[in-house]
Amino acid sequence: SQVRRVETDLRAQQENFRSLTESTGVAILVLRDKIVYANPFAEQLTGYTYTELLERGLPDLLHRNDRQRVETRIGDTQTGRARPTAEYDEVRGVRKDGSPYWARVHTVSIN
Repeated sequence: SQVRRVETDLRAQQENFRSLTESTGVAILVLRDKIVYANPFAEQLTGYTYTELLERGLPDLLHRNDRQRVETRIGDTQTGRARPTAEYDEVRGVRKDGSPYWARVHTVSIN
């Protein structure tokens, strides 16, 4: 039936997403109000476990001087404000142990 085919296609898309995100050397975070998904590289980069990342928002992982800029970027993305697709912000992240790292933040809206 068509419903069964749609369900099968959806499961395949979910598996493709996980396969891609879990094998890349780039941190991928999916946000709502807080982080709802983090790939293994995000755990490695930040020092937080998957569960700990789910308790945070993206700005919580950043240096205090970079948080407002990223919050603005997230708000723009959520409200549909167009940005060039290659545009990103370079920010300072702060790992769980307090050590710094540099990151490029790029946001896209997914529905």
